[in-house]
Amino acid sequence: MMRAEWKQKGYDWLRAVLWAACGILPLPFGAFASGKPYIAAASILVFFILSFAVPLWLGYRRRKAGRYDDYASAGATFYGGAVALIIAVGLLNGLIGSSLWHSYWGMVFLFTLWMLLTIAAQYGAAKGVDFWHARLRRYWYSQFLDPILFSLPLPCAVLGMFLFPAFNDESASVSLFIGIMAIMGFCFLAISIFVIATFAFYFFPYKRYGYSRKEKIVHLLSIVVMVLLWVMVQNLLFNSDMQVIGYIFKAMPILQNNPLVFVTPFLLSSLVIIGCVALRNVVVETLS
Repeated sequence: MMRAEWKQKGYDWLRAVLWAACGILPLPFGAFASGKPYIAAASILVFFILSFAVPLWLGYRRRKAGRYDDYASAGATFYGGAVALIIAVGLLNGLIGSSLWHSYWGMVFLFTLWMLLTIAAQYGAAKGVDFWHARLRRYWYSQFLDPILFSLPLPCAVLGMFLFPAFNDESASVSLFIGIMAIMGFCFLAISIFVIATFAFYFFPYKRYGYSRKEKIVHLLSIVVMVLLWVMVQNLLFNSDMQVIGYIFKAMPILQNNPLVFVTPFLLSSLVIIGCVALRNVVVETLS
């Protein structure tokens, strides 16, 4: 019975992706296939807009018809879709340097395949966000997982988008290095802002939890401790005297079409967040 239900769900979700693709693909495909530079460039912008507008419209229509599981909620469509789209743009930039891209039909084939896979990835990411959000704060590990999923996917995706495409022009090595370091600095700063904001909002002792005054003070203090630990670890990671940054570069080879540029910052930041939350629990248990 359960297997048949999941099979039906899979069929419904596949049909939802195909319906979305039917609404999204024709305009950007036609513009890109025209071969005219300005129109082809505009096709990507058209795809960006339609990849959000069409699922939102289809989801609205299906929910009005009483089918609530075909498409993700609006918030999940924006969040999950944005993360998937940003990663997909990084991968597309990597494809542009491939030999197949230099022929017209190869270019059209790769772009069409990229659009189809991006639509499917956006749909899956949006459904995943809804699945996670429905289980927010429900399990013992939620206090570790929720801050990670709130804070890291978006800035890590942006960082990977810039660092993924291969670049082999040695003549621009100095200016390229300066630009890459500026991008990395901005993105890691964005990660810190997202993480600290998540700590503040997720662990704040809201009135609905019924904490006493002492418990509120303890929880606020625990947030300060988490922020201090996060800042201290970031300082250690990027301190030139510690030479840790060299190992980070080895773990995420930049400008080499290597997917580790997406994975390494996410995993590294996740481990630090887990450590911060664990210390927070120690502080709360000790002072309470």
